[in-house]
Amino acid sequence: MQAWKIRAFSLLFLGCGLPSFSAARAEEEGPLPATLTFQYSGYKWNSTTSKSTDTNGNETERKGTSTLTADLVDSLIYVTIGGKLNLYLYPFQDGNALASVGYMVRDDLELGIDLGLNSTKIDEPKEEDHATLFGAFATYTVPVSNFALENAVVIDMTKLNSSSVSETTGAESTTEINGVFIKASVNAIIPIAKNALYFAGPWLAIDNTKNASSDSKRASSQFGLTLAGLRITVD
Repeated sequence: MQAWKIRAFSLLFLGCGLPSFSAARAEEEGPLPATLTFQYSGYKWNSTTSKSTDTNGNETERKGTSTLTADLVDSLIYVTIGGKLNLYLYPFQDGNALASVGYMVRDDLELGIDLGLNSTKIDEPKEEDHATLFGAFATYTVPVSNFALENAVVIDMTKLNSSSVSETTGAESTTEINGVFIKASVNAIIPIAKNALYFAGPWLAIDNTKNASSDSKRASSQFGLTLAGLRITVD
C-alpha cells in the first residue's frame, strides 16, 4: 500500500488561506518564520505477511523480508510555518499525489490530515482512473535525556475507480477498490549536528483492500525497522 500512502484539497486550503493570513500578519508583525526540512528514511528492514482471497474464496498466503538501503518511498519534504503549521509533500512516491497538513496543538503534539485527489483520463482508447485518499495522523513526542521518542499513528481510507473500453470488442470494464491503511511507529530522534537529526525505530503497518467489482480481498501486515534515517533542516 506504499503507493496509496501518497499524502490536494489541503494544498488548496494553504494556497487560499495562508496568503491573506500572512499578509495581515505581515502588516502587524512582519512575515511568518519558516523552515524547510528534508527527511530520508535510509537503511530499512521489514517483514511482510499477506493473504489474498479470490472470487471463488481460494486463499493465498505469502511471507517475505527485505532490506533496503536506497528506498525513497517514505522520504519527504516539509515546510514549517510559524512553528505551528506543517505542510508535508512526498515527491518520490509513485501513482497518486498526496499532501498532508499538520498543526502543533501543543509543543509535543501534532494533529493532521492526509488528502489525495487524483484523476487520469485517456480518450483513445478510453480509460479513466480516479483515486481518492482521506486520513488523519497524530504525532506525540516525549523528551528522554539527550534525545526524544517520536510516537506516530496514521489511518488512511482509500478508493480507486477505474474504467476502460476494449479496442477490439468495445466492451467496458470497471473496477472499484476500497482500502484501509494503518501505521504506527516509534522513532528515537537524536541530534547529530546543528540542523541534522538521526532517527531510528520500529513500525507496524496494516493494509486491507477489497475489490468491490470482483469481491476479491487482500490483507497484509508489515513489521519493520528503520535503522538509519536523517532529517536536515534549512532555516
